[in-house]
Amino acid sequence: MREYVAKSVTIQFPFDPYKCQEVFMEKVVLALQSSANALLESPTGTGKTLCLLCATLAWREAYLARRQLAQALSRGLMDNFNDDLRRSLDTSVSTSPEKEDYTRPPPTIYYASRTHSQLSQAVNQLKATAYSPKVCVLGSRDQLCINNTVQKLPHSAARNMVCRHLVKKKACQFHKNVNITKTDTKFEREIMDIEEVVSFGKDHGACPYYVTRENQNTADIIFVPYNYLIDASARKAQNIDVNNAIIIFDEAHNLEGCCCEATSFEMTSSEITGSLEEVQYCMTETLSPGNINSKDFELLRDVLAKLDCEIKNLDVHTRPDQSYPGEKIYEILDKAQINYNTFPGLKILMEEAANRVLLDRKRSRCMLDHLLSALKIVFGEAGSTEAEHCKQISKYYKLHVSLEKKEGGRLSLGNGRIVNFWCFSPGLAMRDLVSGKCRSVILASGTLAPLSSFATELEIDFNVRLEGAHVISADQAMVSIVCKGPSRISLNSSYNNRNDENYQADLGECIIDFSRTIPDGLIVFFPSYGVMTDCINIWKRKHSRGNRKSIWDSIIDIKQAIIEPKNKQEFVKAMAEFNMKVADNSNGSIFFAVCRGKVSEGLDFSDARGRAVIITGIPYPPFREPKVVLKRQYLDEVAKKQKTRAKALSGDEWYQQQAVRAVNQALGRVIRHKNDYGAILLCDNRFANSRNLSHLPVWVRPFVRVPKNYNEVNGQLASFFQKMTTCKRQVTSRAKVNQSQGVTLRNDVQKVQEILKQIEHNHTLDTVLTTITTIETDTTKKRRPSITESPSVMIHKVRDTNTDASKKAFPRRNALGMIVTKDK
Repeated sequence: MREYVAKSVTIQFPFDPYKCQEVFMEKVVLALQSSANALLESPTGTGKTLCLLCATLAWREAYLARRQLAQALSRGLMDNFNDDLRRSLDTSVSTSPEKEDYTRPPPTIYYASRTHSQLSQAVNQLKATAYSPKVCVLGSRDQLCINNTVQKLPHSAARNMVCRHLVKKKACQFHKNVNITKTDTKFEREIMDIEEVVSFGKDHGACPYYVTRENQNTADIIFVPYNYLIDASARKAQNIDVNNAIIIFDEAHNLEGCCCEATSFEMTSSEITGSLEEVQYCMTETLSPGNINSKDFELLRDVLAKLDCEIKNLDVHTRPDQSYPGEKIYEILDKAQINYNTFPGLKILMEEAANRVLLDRKRSRCMLDHLLSALKIVFGEAGSTEAEHCKQISKYYKLHVSLEKKEGGRLSLGNGRIVNFWCFSPGLAMRDLVSGKCRSVILASGTLAPLSSFATELEIDFNVRLEGAHVISADQAMVSIVCKGPSRISLNSSYNNRNDENYQADLGECIIDFSRTIPDGLIVFFPSYGVMTDCINIWKRKHSRGNRKSIWDSIIDIKQAIIEPKNKQEFVKAMAEFNMKVADNSNGSIFFAVCRGKVSEGLDFSDARGRAVIITGIPYPPFREPKVVLKRQYLDEVAKKQKTRAKALSGDEWYQQQAVRAVNQALGRVIRHKNDYGAILLCDNRFANSRNLSHLPVWVRPFVRVPKNYNEVNGQLASFFQKMTTCKRQVTSRAKVNQSQGVTLRNDVQKVQEILKQIEHNHTLDTVLTTITTIETDTTKKRRPSITESPSVMIHKVRDTNTDASKKAFPRRNALGMIVTKDK
């Protein structure tokens, strides 16, 4: 382990951190010291997760140490304590004007990511550090329950209800054994991901779900899915107390959407009809002694029948859908006698009815449970006043009603409706979260830019910000904007042009040419499934230039083609097939995928699996989709009213940024670590627009070139992969010699530079800056970046002042690897 000191906090790191990692960790420590929120962007492959864990746990350890000293001082146990040390007690923990309050317990760390697989990766990263905190991984019964009776149930709500019923009746053998694990120090001592917790539970015959709940109370760091934090009802159900907590959202680029989803709902006429049938079922069942009788269920049935009638009477016949202000929902519900006065009683009845339905294991789902969750959003959780909640509904929500579709996608000829109650402010959920008085909220991702608009959407202050550079050198990436294809047809996937067959054919010809040059794995991203399908269909019909074969056959002659499926099980098979083909030393494989699809989200295409990414268009959200239209209208309304705060985000700006963030997420599939390399080909002339260029990730911008013509693109691409293949081969050879003969690091660096000069031919580097330092033995001094292990040298390219027209969009830049930071 290496030691690195950031803001007076000593951080144990598994290796000598790169400069970008040092700055990232300094920002984390700064946020914690000042009890501030942080917005931190750092490219994929720069070790964000490791930096987040090490910096946060190091600060927490420093807090604990100083808390112990402070308590000793307050008890008079250290009368002769050095005055200088006494004054410096808070410097490594707090930078706030007020002295740190050491009477409070150390903050609990909540580490959140979108999926359990991402959380497992974070737990495994933690295992590689020097830190050994008490860890808890929270999950649902779907992931943690080992009772076969419960696991066989068809859906989550039923599993939750039956589990609680068995525990209450003391009929679950696994729950009875939970206390046994308290005597096993392994559970407290070892860091386990969710699969290992399940295995531990099975070995001990103890319920993993309740074991983690027991462990939650004493844990230092708790790993949770997003929704456990941003959904107020989920926080309550999971007993999550964020008071004084440190909350980290990793892969936070999805946070805006997740916040809106957590405070929105969709309800169909079919589901309300299903709820009526469930209440009718409860009326026919033998009732156990209690406060609820059949007449109560009759009352609930009548209310739901009126609601069903009111929704079916909503006028959508003049057009297929209709939008209303958010408060319209109260008018509809009040006609069915559902309001703030009646809801508390109806809630009790619905909960009891839902419990009875869920205990009936023959039923596949519970409509009442879903309806109740929707009504809780409308009327709010206990704690908020009616006036406050109504104001929020009026300000942040829109009601959209459309005709319900039957199976097969056809519109219903009857009176079926879909009621969409959409929240358009992610800040509503975030403000509710921080109202719990957490210490800091830290958001980290590779694609947050532009940070200002991201912060504006979430409506909380982020006083610490960072847009980080990559750990790679200037020679490890090639980024080109391809404006025209081989037939000189403009490449433009705009709505008006994407179905032009000449454009589609020339795009296919580009992919043929690029596939010949790019080794191993290639990923081609389309704006949507529809655009991808249309292009592939055209390629199967159109002949390739000078070839009797179709464009599609020409592509698959070079690389095996995989098309991203929508089905989850089919997708797993597709990924396995792609990886297998890349690994078999053939020409590799080409994966046709879509932006915002499964391939673009969080998958690792490092090394040979992802030697290049082709972006075929800018994936703007569907312009006429009701939710998109209403979101733009909402933002424009907010912008007009905004006077005192910083400029609000307009609907057009949001629309643009949604597209660019989807592109940036797709770009992150390649170049996944410091020794990786790859090409990015932006095959749409709109990327040459200065606004689109400015929205690309900060680490990508210095690499961008706009070749004069198509032949120049092919030449640069061939030169890049020839150079990298030769360099990789020769550097690997030198590394083996160094290992056996003990050649010095400085000689390695010189050899790498010589190799690069040999293979550059006419493509000379503008400027090469190389910093070589040795590891300092005095760990009290701030460590400088050092190069270790091999010829993987950080070579920084600085643009010359003599730039051609294609580079004028960019001012003279700092060396790659330097960090662009932005603090408020």
